[in-house]
Amino acid sequence: MIMSDFSAYLNEILEYSTKTKYALATEMGLNRTTFTKYLNGQRSMSKEVFFQLVEKLRLTASQKKKLTELFNKDICGEYWNDFQYTKESLTNYGTITYLEKFSSLYNKLAVNVINRPVKAGYYQNKILITNIIKQIINIETQAASPLIYCYFNFQSNELVDFLEQNYMVYRSKIDMKSHILFSLRKSDQHNNFMKLMRMVPLMFSNYSVYYSFSETDSVNLSVMYPYYIITSTYVVLISDDFNSALVQSDENVVSAYIDRFSENICGCNSFKCREINTFEVPDIVCSLMQEQAKQYYMNCITGSFCVEPFLTAGHYNYIFSDLDISAEQKNNIITLSLSAYNYFLQNPKTIICAPAESLVEFVKTGEESPITDTFGKPLLLDDRIYLLEKVRTFIENGGKYFLYNGADFPHNRMNINLFSDYDVVFYYNDKEKNKGNMFLLSVPNGLLEELSKFITYFQKSCYVLTAEQTIKEIDKAIEYGMDLKNSENSGN
Repeated sequence: MIMSDFSAYLNEILEYSTKTKYALATEMGLNRTTFTKYLNGQRSMSKEVFFQLVEKLRLTASQKKKLTELFNKDICGEYWNDFQYTKESLTNYGTITYLEKFSSLYNKLAVNVINRPVKAGYYQNKILITNIIKQIINIETQAASPLIYCYFNFQSNELVDFLEQNYMVYRSKIDMKSHILFSLRKSDQHNNFMKLMRMVPLMFSNYSVYYSFSETDSVNLSVMYPYYIITSTYVVLISDDFNSALVQSDENVVSAYIDRFSENICGCNSFKCREINTFEVPDIVCSLMQEQAKQYYMNCITGSFCVEPFLTAGHYNYIFSDLDISAEQKNNIITLSLSAYNYFLQNPKTIICAPAESLVEFVKTGEESPITDTFGKPLLLDDRIYLLEKVRTFIENGGKYFLYNGADFPHNRMNINLFSDYDVVFYYNDKEKNKGNMFLLSVPNGLLEELSKFITYFQKSCYVLTAEQTIKEIDKAIEYGMDLKNSENSGN
C-alpha cells in the first residue's frame, strides 16, 4: 500500500522523535492498532486527532507548516489544486485598493509614454506580445475618448493587472468592456470560477463584464486566433497559448471588429454587480428565501467576528438609536433582519468562518461587525460578552460557526457571504479610508459552486480550529471582557 505524502512525512518525523510511536498513542488515548492505521495511511486522521498529535510532538515551525499543509492536502484530495487557487484568489481582493493608491503615480507615467506606432504584422513570444498590447493600450489611453474591448480569458495575469491599472486611472472617460466565454462542461467548473474571480474587483468599480456559455471552451475550438484586444486604432488577435499574435491597424479591419464585438455583446448578458448598504441585506436575504427555485444557505468567510445573526431586537434598537431614520424604517429593518438570520441559523447548511484574532478586537471595540462599523453605535461591553456566550452555545449545540487562524489565511478584510448558488454579498472594509462597501453580485448558472465547495473544504482544513479549540478561544475572549468590565467598575 502506497502511503500518502502526509503519512510518509509523519513517519519521518516520528523516526527522529524522542517519543516512541506507542508511547505517543498512549498519551493521545488511542490504541496501537488505530494509531498504526493512521501512520500507514489505512485510516484517515480527523482534524481533532491531528491537532492533538501536533500538540504532543515538539515540531519546528517549518515542520509544523509542512505537516499541516500535507494534512490539508489529504483532506482536499483531488480538489487540492483548486483549493489552493481559490485560497489565493480570495487573498487578492485587496488589489483594487492598491490600484487606487497606484493610480496617481501611474497617471504620471502613462502620459509620458512615447506615442510611437506599433507595426502591423505577425509576432511570436508571449513577453513580446504582452508588451505590444501594453504599448497599444497606453497609446489608446492618451486619446480623447479611449476605447478598449477585450476577450482573452485572462491567461496573462500581468496583462490583466495592466488592464486593471488603466481602468482605475481612466474609468471616468474610458469605454472598456470584456466578454467572458464560460464552458458548460462539468470538468470546466473551476476554470469558470478562475475567470470570474479575476474580474470581481473591477466589477466593484462598475467595469462592464459580459458573459456567454458554450459546450466547449474557446481554447478547444479550431480557431487560430480565438482571443483579441480591440482599441480604436488596433486589433490584436491572440493564439490560445498566448505565444503568437497578429496585429492589424487597417481602419476597415478595426471598424469591422468593433462592430462585431458590439454585435456579440448585444446578444450576451452582463454581470449584475451593484453597491448596497447594510440595511438592504435582510431584504435581499428574505427575497431569496421566498424564491422556491433556489437553494438557500449562508456560507461565509468573514474578516471580522460575525455577530449579525445573533443580534436581538434590543441590540438592533440600540445600534440604530442615533440614526436619522423613521421608526417605521427601523422596525422594518429589525423585523427583516431577525427573520432572515433566524432562518439561516436554523439551516444545517449554514457555515460561518471568522478569524480567531477578531474576538479580542470585538470585545475591545464592539465595532467589528459591518453593521456597527459602518452605520451604528458600538455595542456595549455587556452585550459583547452576551453575544460571545450566545455564539458559544450555538457551537455547543452543533452550529457550524468556525474560527480560523487569520495569520495563516489573510484575506484583506474581505467578507464573502454566499446566500445561494447565484447570489453573493462581498463586504470590503478599507480601514485606511475608514469606509466599508458592500456589493451584491448575481452570478448565472451556479458559477459560484467552486466558492461554496471551497468553504466546505475550508472548514475541514487545519486553517480552521476544532470546535473544542474554538470554544477555548471564545472563553478566553469572554474572560478578557470580564476583566475589562471589572476594570471599568473599579475605575468608577
